[in-house]
Amino acid sequence: ASMLAKINLYIQALEKIKEGYKYIPKIHHKDFFKINLSSDYAYIVANPPYTKQVEMTLAFYDKQYKESLLNHVKDIQNWDKRASIYAYFLVRGGELLRENGRLGFIVENSWLNSEYGMPLKKWLFKNFTVEYVIESLVERWFEDAAVITDIIIAEKTIKSNYDVRFVFFKKKLSDLIDAPPPANDFIANEQYYKKIIELYHGFDSCKPTGNNELMVCENKDYRIVAAERDFIEKIEAKIGRLGVLRGPKLYLKLIENLVNSKDHRLILLGEIINIRRGLTTNADDIFYLPSKYWEYVTETQMDLVIRKKIPPETTLTISKKCLRRLITPKHIGNSTYEIKSLPTLRSNDYVIWVGDVNNVTDKGMKEYLAWVENFVKEEYKTSNGRNFSVLYNKLVKHSNWTKLTDTSNGLLILRKGIDKNYGILLNRIGDAQLHQRLYIGYAKSSVSPEVLFAVVNSVMTYMGMELIGQTSLGEGVLDIKIADYERIPIVNPIWLEEHLKTTNKYSNFLDTVNKLLNLKPADIESEAKRPERLEMEKFVLGSLGFSEDDIGDLYRELIELVKFRTERAKSVR
Repeated sequence: ASMLAKINLYIQALEKIKEGYKYIPKIHHKDFFKINLSSDYAYIVANPPYTKQVEMTLAFYDKQYKESLLNHVKDIQNWDKRASIYAYFLVRGGELLRENGRLGFIVENSWLNSEYGMPLKKWLFKNFTVEYVIESLVERWFEDAAVITDIIIAEKTIKSNYDVRFVFFKKKLSDLIDAPPPANDFIANEQYYKKIIELYHGFDSCKPTGNNELMVCENKDYRIVAAERDFIEKIEAKIGRLGVLRGPKLYLKLIENLVNSKDHRLILLGEIINIRRGLTTNADDIFYLPSKYWEYVTETQMDLVIRKKIPPETTLTISKKCLRRLITPKHIGNSTYEIKSLPTLRSNDYVIWVGDVNNVTDKGMKEYLAWVENFVKEEYKTSNGRNFSVLYNKLVKHSNWTKLTDTSNGLLILRKGIDKNYGILLNRIGDAQLHQRLYIGYAKSSVSPEVLFAVVNSVMTYMGMELIGQTSLGEGVLDIKIADYERIPIVNPIWLEEHLKTTNKYSNFLDTVNKLLNLKPADIESEAKRPERLEMEKFVLGSLGFSEDDIGDLYRELIELVKFRTERAKSVR
């Protein structure tokens, strides 16, 4: 790589060299964080690695490497140690730039939406004039890389306020500017750079005017969102996720009203719902029944009968007083929007529900727990502590090692991973516990379940899920964490309920929602065609003044974003 860099630089200077100019490219082949460089560079261009913080110890020969990286960010307030290494490259690059120097970085786009990205964004927008953030909606910059990346172009100049242009390509680069020509073809290169310059002229023509803090410019090739830095800081303070800027013009108007406190009808999801993760057992195959080790035999209203798969064969009858129904993604995979009952799958239908093993009186459960203790201890011993380490340490020290956090009685069930189905379910099974791959939502205020359901299943909420979620689960599936759900802008359900009652629309609204509750959630393309959903949206978004055409446009924009996301994922080689 170093030799290729030298050759490429030499080729760029070939004409000067022919004229007698003495030029030897200076290439360092060293660690960027350990080499001593002067802080006087005019340009820094980088494509840093995207190693996550949890991989750093494994990725580098020095076990203390991560600590040495922290020295470069010690002056950045509230720096998050979970930051990926590209964030450190960005800061280090900024340190080495001279005043008015410019940087061009291609980095993982997670900095726009991640929690660890918040201090990084604050540092970047405060100490630089960030001119462009460029991302492709239709392709990956590197076809063999699993991550989605974007380009940051900034100048090391501090301004009180300035315009930042977020550029989102809707066509591949090869369609916009063709493929890069050979380095030694000077005429072709000149034409190539002309095309790039023309693109930037198009970007620069988009700017907020008058009292506007935001301007959206769009054509068939790209969407530009030009925003004042002060407005970006408002988004950060209110939502903390710049990914919302990828949204369409109609959605961004809602964001503008929200962050400027111009519309009391809009709030964040976390203001009305307390979201918690499902059960964390650290040993699902032990706590969930039937399981990998115990198969289903039969069950009655009072008991569950299971048989051990590992010889010697044993059959146990366990009282359901010691169990709770379990809701897993598979249990709700074919459910309607309203969960009234759960299918028996003969796998992970129940979770053991015992507070203290010393208080167990049921014979079957006592035998099962005795088996667990012997099995876990033996597995821990024979695997040299690799198997069931957390559970082992609990059960050898405490008699309440079976006690789990109660995740029952939640009103809403939300998914961690979203492909094309955004459906948030209304939970009517009060005593069932929730699997760790799901989230449970509890209403913080008194509000009608039907109103809350309608709001969280509006296209406005779905759009927020799409823009705030991160594509880190593979195949383009969105990963939405609790902190992400909490930051999603929604229609205020308390206001909406009062509005519907005041305008005598509440009864008709309930009739419409109940029709949707009896349907099964589908992919967004199918959902957008449902008359029941459109009728519901007329109550939810119609209350904000949205026309039927506006609602249709939002669905079309969301479908397009989903198409971009899923097609872009297929481009990985």
